Amino acid sequence: NRYEGTKKTLIVRVTDNRGRVVSGSAAFLSDKFFGTNGDKVTVKSGFESCSFGKLKMSNDYGDKVDQKLLSAPGVLDIKINIGLNYSTQAAIAGAMQQAVKKKLGVSLPGPFDHVLFVVEACYQVDTTCSFAAYAYVNHWLSVYIGENFNYPAVVMHELGHNLNMAHSGGLNGQTYTDHTCLMGNPLFEDNVGRMCFNPVKNFQIA
Repeated sequence: NRYEGTKKTLIVRVTDNRGRVVSGSAAFLSDKFFGTNGDKVTVKSGFESCSFGKLKMSNDYGDKVDQKLLSAPGVLDIKINIGLNYSTQAAIAGAMQQAVKKKLGVSLPGPFDHVLFVVEACYQVDTTCSFAAYAYVNHWLSVYIGENFNYPAVVMHELGHNLNMAHSGGLNGQTYTDHTCLMGNPLFEDNVGRMCFNPVKNFQIA
């Protein structure tokens, strides 16, 4: 069952060839996702709450990853040899995956169920940059733009796509308009309110 069990999760903090990197440190990103330094409202706690303890996000990779290569629990720092400001999203995604392979010695997804890349910003190169993050359905990859990684509901929304969930629309039939569901329009806040999934998504998960 894809919606139960322990999911080995890696966060990748990306620096481009001009030193562009998200402002939060590796320790900060670890705390925001896993609660390693005491944060109580995290992605890990959110999934455990919404699944009644059945789905757990973990940074315990056993002997599959050399912990000395990590900058903080569950967080890997990489440098890519291209610039965010002139590269397409496809080129950036490819460069990030190659950088992880070079540092860890594994081709992604490797031992991980989910890999989350965090970049400093989105620049308009063959894209509108009208997104906070993106993820692939039934996949392991998701990408977060700047401070949007700080919002647990946004991250849970993207990981929901990895877990085969589509967007949730409201009665008007428009995408994102179900504000009762993480797969609708999630909360772009840190500690203000908590969200789970709507009845249709809960039926899918069950």
